[in-house]
Amino acid sequence: MDDPTSAKALLADAPLFDRAQIELELAREVVLVGRRWRARLDERLSKIGQTNARWATLYWIATAESALNQREVAERVGIETPTLVRILDQLEAQGLVVRTPDPDDRRAKIITATPAAEAALAEGDQIAAELRVQLMAQFELEALNTSLHVLKQLRAGLEKV
Repeated sequence: MDDPTSAKALLADAPLFDRAQIELELAREVVLVGRRWRARLDERLSKIGQTNARWATLYWIATAESALNQREVAERVGIETPTLVRILDQLEAQGLVVRTPDPDDRRAKIITATPAAEAALAEGDQIAAELRVQLMAQFELEALNTSLHVLKQLRAGLEKV
């Protein structure tokens, strides 16, 4: 008998809908999975005094190839600049980032991670990895690859519309 988590088995067990119903259900599930993933990650990150928003922001700052200003960080994280300012205030209070004047634009601030950010990122990475492994272990590699392919195509399509 086929593994019940294989892509073939998952498709065979899926209720039969017309295309519009499948598209609607898929869109709904993508939104719900994203929300629940963030909520579960937030729950776990709270144990180390972080949130998904702060951890993701810190990640983009710490892994950037060159220094970023606030606008660039906001673009990478996918949030508005005023929202980013509040997150940066919190990260700065935790000693994880510093803001310095941009020598090329006196109105802008360059955001850099402090040495303490490395340990905070490592803790967050470990927590995220544990959640990811816990949730993904139930799926065969084939199902994961198929899902990844579909999600990448959806994201690419969203960039065009």
